Amino acid sequence: MKDLSRLTWGAWDREKQTLTFTQKKTGGVVLVPVHRELANYLERLPSGVGKAPILPTLASKSGTGRSGLSMAFRNIMLAAGIEPGIARERSGKAGHSVSKLSFHSLRHSFTSELAKSGVPPEIRQKLTGHADLGTHKTYTHLEVATFQRAIAALPSLP
Repeated sequence: MKDLSRLTWGAWDREKQTLTFTQKKTGGVVLVPVHRELANYLERLPSGVGKAPILPTLASKSGTGRSGLSMAFRNIMLAAGIEPGIARERSGKAGHSVSKLSFHSLRHSFTSELAKSGVPPEIRQKLTGHADLGTHKTYTHLEVATFQRAIAALPSLP
């Protein structure tokens, strides 16, 4: 989450239409081809250079807390009329409630949409920067329609 919010203009390759960054958690380098809609958006932003953040209003935010990325994402969803819902209620003084939809949900959605589009697990894993397939599998959520398309692809019996 913070890796994306802290992307700098040095990560953006306009010619190749890619973003390259090092994951802070794993130290792995991730190269992400950019979808044409995101590329168009980046082209419209006032361009910075080098270490200047692409998204300056998000770059300094922490991941959690009242002024963090998760709360900013929640406020955007509420403004769009999307109710995030509660996945887990707060328990005890140290506990906290967990929303069904959060900034981190974007990673789940990205992985799942790639899977529904038929992108192989190895490619999805590389694009998300997951270190192992086990972790990656927890981010892939398939719908019944995906399974129905798979069954429909089988040939008829002779």
